[in-house]
Amino acid sequence: MRCLIKNKQKIQYRLYKGYEEITDDNGYKTGEQGPVYGDAVDFYINIGANKGFFQGRGGSVQVADYGVLAPYEKVMVTDDMDCPIAEDSLIIYNGRTYIVIKKAVSLNSISYMVKEHAQS
Repeated sequence: MRCLIKNKQKIQYRLYKGYEEITDDNGYKTGEQGPVYGDAVDFYINIGANKGFFQGRGGSVQVADYGVLAPYEKVMVTDDMDCPIAEDSLIIYNGRTYIVIKKAVSLNSISYMVKEHAQS
């Protein structure tokens, strides 16, 4: 599968870097940890239509490219095999923030299953 340039849309991604200890407004450690993300990087990628939430029918489990299907909202596909976006990375698109929940690599493309990220 190859991605047509005319179908690519601009997004920004922020790579997941790990956790760090959270401090309050006074600089004191709270004892909690929160995720840390890198700087936003512009990227062009194909974005599929909203997929909604897959639900098993009659108790059956659905299996697809990503394994057992989980709730997701969009699929994003790139033919850039050097794309650094990984699971847990943040995607900013159309003023909304998404988190990558699954990554599927094939011979000529990478697909990302994303869902809206709950901002705290």
